[in-house]
Amino acid sequence: MLPSKPTELPDETANTRYAANYKSFFDEPLNPDKAAIAWGAPDVVDERWARIRRRHATEVLAFLRQDNLTSMTSFCDFSAGAGYCTFAAAKNYKIVFHCDLSAASLLYACRKASFLGLENIVFLRADYFAPPFRSSCHHIVCLDTLIRGEWHEQRLLRSVRNALLPGGAAVVDFHNWWHNPLRRMGLLHENFAENRSYGASELRRLLTHTGVGDFDLRPFVQEIDADRGSARFLKWIIPATRFLVRFTSQEELAGPDVLTRSVAT
Repeated sequence: MLPSKPTELPDETANTRYAANYKSFFDEPLNPDKAAIAWGAPDVVDERWARIRRRHATEVLAFLRQDNLTSMTSFCDFSAGAGYCTFAAAKNYKIVFHCDLSAASLLYACRKASFLGLENIVFLRADYFAPPFRSSCHHIVCLDTLIRGEWHEQRLLRSVRNALLPGGAAVVDFHNWWHNPLRRMGLLHENFAENRSYGASELRRLLTHTGVGDFDLRPFVQEIDADRGSARFLKWIIPATRFLVRFTSQEELAGPDVLTRSVAT
């Protein structure tokens, strides 16, 4: 379900690792590979990290389904990776779309779904800049992906919004700059490479500038298990690892002219 060619990226990304990976994933053939492993798959990470990812998926889905609308029957993950959200969502939706540009991620998740006997998941090779959906998904998530800079975030948010059915909702997340400010200021080794994180006020400006109207913002602290009695107190002390943002499709996103102006500035 890929478009005929990759999306043209801004000039300032030409020599970045993201641009190289994007082109490589786009051109990669989708050949059968029983050994394919998605990045972050529970098979290859330690149990603590996998547990955090599962808890993250649980909180995202609870936030997404906060209105408890049983009529929301379709779910789509725009950057599904190893499928933490895919497999959690499969329990609550009639049809789940697992979308990724990475062939390894798709092959791994498809193999796992077959092993688990899940038959309501559709696996799509898709470019999130040009997804094969238009006003057709009840619920969408896009996680650990809005990390490339404002030009990228704005284009991807527009793709997500355009894919939602009227009345549908999406949850996306952003890394919090204040979760580890010493790394961001260069006082400790930076492990986030070329990726981007945001403070809460900066994130609100980005969302408003992009054209996202009403939205709800919820912190996610990966170090705290929400089931622990001390969780509510500790969340006031420990900076959020990520910000979860929920918005609906009731308003149109800003058009390409806003995106172009943002990239130019």
